[in-house]
Amino acid sequence: MSGKGKQRYKLQQQFQKKEKEKLNKEIADRFLETLETLYAEESGLTPQQEIEWWEAQFLDIKNWTDIVEVNKVLRETVFKKLKELKKPKPPVLKNSTTIADYKKRKAKLAKDYNKLVREGKKEKDIPIKKQKMIAAKEMKKKHKALGEELKVKEKELKYAKDNYGDIKWFKKIKTKEQLITKMKTCDFWADVWAISTLEIGLNIKFIILSSDEYKRGNYGAVLRCGDFVPESIEQKKYFKPKYYVILEHTGNHYKLITYKDKHIYRFHDIPFGMRRRIVEKCMKSKGKSLYNYIPKFAKMIGETIEIPKKEEPVALKIDSSIIVVETETSKEDNEDGEIVMQTPTPQDENLFNDDTVFYFREGSANKKPGKAVGKTMHEKIKDEAKFKDLEKIKDWRKVLSNMHYNGADYVERVEGGGIEPLFELDGLKWASVEHYYHANKFKKNTPDYYKKFAIDSGSAFAFEPKKALGAGGKGGKVREKNPETKKVKIIFSRPRDIVMDEDFFDGKNPELVMERAQQAKYEQDDLSKRVLLATKDAKLVHHIKPRGAPKPSIVFYNTMRVRHRLKKKN
Repeated sequence: MSGKGKQRYKLQQQFQKKEKEKLNKEIADRFLETLETLYAEESGLTPQQEIEWWEAQFLDIKNWTDIVEVNKVLRETVFKKLKELKKPKPPVLKNSTTIADYKKRKAKLAKDYNKLVREGKKEKDIPIKKQKMIAAKEMKKKHKALGEELKVKEKELKYAKDNYGDIKWFKKIKTKEQLITKMKTCDFWADVWAISTLEIGLNIKFIILSSDEYKRGNYGAVLRCGDFVPESIEQKKYFKPKYYVILEHTGNHYKLITYKDKHIYRFHDIPFGMRRRIVEKCMKSKGKSLYNYIPKFAKMIGETIEIPKKEEPVALKIDSSIIVVETETSKEDNEDGEIVMQTPTPQDENLFNDDTVFYFREGSANKKPGKAVGKTMHEKIKDEAKFKDLEKIKDWRKVLSNMHYNGADYVERVEGGGIEPLFELDGLKWASVEHYYHANKFKKNTPDYYKKFAIDSGSAFAFEPKKALGAGGKGGKVREKNPETKKVKIIFSRPRDIVMDEDFFDGKNPELVMERAQQAKYEQDDLSKRVLLATKDAKLVHHIKPRGAPKPSIVFYNTMRVRHRLKKKN
């Protein structure tokens, strides 16, 4: 970089620093004023209103440094805490010269030992030689013991320096106003106790990663577990944070870490690998940390934390004899299965002929090929004779749907017999593509729940695709309609601690999972294979039933890829 370039860079850095300081001061002053008003005695807020206010502020704040600097939760307690710690320079620091004395004594012992050993080897008189060698051994023991003591002293000095560094900024503070002013500057930064105070006060959990340890190559120490568990949590026996925030600890400050464009996380948003690391390092390999008191983390090591249930208000109590009538599917769950967008490749254009287009879905009418027409679908067919075999198969469009299963009313089966699996994949039997797709959302985090989607589990949602859609969808509710009354009731709700794998929706993974299931379906089920091959080279489009604003139908490239592979085999 040239001289002018360096000068320009320096000026730019100075400008950015001034702007940041100005912005931080404005934000700090604004929050300070708001917090003072909120917690004034005349505010009249209940504890619950205070919590709700904090949550609202919490979601709006992007610069975590600023809130830490002006946080009322800290200011109310830090003054008392640090006042207790305000003492002269710790004796261990004043007497740090003793370490030098230890080193001199250790060096002298080593020198005397070597001299004595040399003399002992040269000594001709056997009794005197033995005496010298025994004395040398005793000297060696003293040298080793002194070395151990020296290590302890050096460690104590390091901790003392670290601890003193945490509180020395408090040296000239005598009033609360001075503390507030100081906390707005970069001289103050949150130590272990301050972090813990914030966590309890805001009902959040900070996940702290050390960039210092990472740079040193000490990867095992990057995750900071925190040894301090507040007495209030130990007495309550649980801590249930609403949010999680991942922070980088640079050595003396904290920086916010974002993941997938998120700044704040719920438990299921935390990367699975990070959750595993927390369990292994912070919960299994050492004494209890705050993580051991969090129910969802405790469950990962096979422990259950009982949380007292709050008594429901009388107005919210529901007579168990009343059946709540709901719509057939929840708003977030499409009755034709979860919509998975298809990503075509350049080669996919050779999979079909645009002259013939067939639309299908789980609720398709039994019409001849090329004759299905509606507001958002317009089938076309060039050569009707070509698809005579397809026309003979009842409800062939429904068979193409991912919701197709052997329990459907259009499928012939033995009277009184159970529902047979459609295909077998990954060592389990599945009733439909929909079952396999939703099961894979939970394969890593909760393998037991993943297996409940398989037909051999006999679960409430193992047989019917719509129930699998409910159990694996956003709502996690399985509904069942009474054939006589036509009323719908919830028969299963997914437990809140069962969360989807955080990487399931990464990239093309949903498409790949669905295509694997379709490949197994069309290879193993005779009816499905017969229908798919009978579609010849028609373009297959999954029709989305319009609800409100019309949605574009989806070209099922994955199904046509499977068809292409089957044609090669046959």
